Amino acid sequence: MKCWHYNLVSIVKDKEFQQVILDTLTELEPDNDSVTVLSMLKNYFNIRNTDFGSNWLDLPTCGITLHLDSHGIYYKPTEGAIYTLDICLDRLNNMIKDSVSLSTWTITFVPRRH
Repeated sequence: MKCWHYNLVSIVKDKEFQQVILDTLTELEPDNDSVTVLSMLKNYFNIRNTDFGSNWLDLPTCGITLHLDSHGIYYKPTEGAIYTLDICLDRLNNMIKDSVSLSTWTITFVPRRH
C-alpha cells in the first residue's frame, strides 16, 4: 500500500473528520442519511481495500460532488448540475481541511497548480 493510502485511511477513521463530514453532508442534504454516506466512505477507504483510488460521491439533491483524491477532500459543484444552494462551499471545504492536522494534510495531498 502506498503512503497516500495509509494517510487517507487514517483521515477517514479520525473521529473529528467523521463528525465534520456528517455535519457538512447534513447541511448539504438534510433529508438524506449522512451516516450511510460516512459508512460507505469508511468501507471503501479501508486498509483491507488495498487497491482503492480517488473517488467521488454525487449528492444529487444539492448538485454537489464530494471528491477524495490526490488533491484533497472537498466539495465541488457537480459538472452539468444546477448549483442553487446559498451554502458557501469554501466554508465547508475549510471545515474538512481544518479537521485534519496540517502535517497530515500536507504529506497526503498534492496542491493544485493553477
